[in-house]
Amino acid sequence: MPRSSIDAAALQERYLVFVDKLLARGNELVNQTIPQLQQLASSPVGVHDPVPGRVLSAVKTELRGLFWKAEAVFSEQLDCLDRQDRAWVNLHTVARDSLDYFNDIIERWVARLERAT
Repeated sequence: MPRSSIDAAALQERYLVFVDKLLARGNELVNQTIPQLQQLASSPVGVHDPVPGRVLSAVKTELRGLFWKAEAVFSEQLDCLDRQDRAWVNLHTVARDSLDYFNDIIERWVARLERAT
């Protein structure tokens, strides 16, 4: 039974909202972490102290985890869509583009975090 365009639109909206929430969480995490990293890096033992590096590593892992959640949902729910239906092809394309955007944003966040140390 073919899925309707309404189903595709609803699924697309849910997925994009989900990705937006993950992006918001990542942005919040980065904005909270940067001042902490700057403080750790400017402390008297900051140059030889491994703590900033461990904090940076943990935050990078958490950011990647957010991306992996979005990618897992994409793979499980959207990557198996019927390629014959135009609405579903469009949904797949939009979702894939949002995943690519998410990955680009994470790379920017990581660069900002690295500059803060």
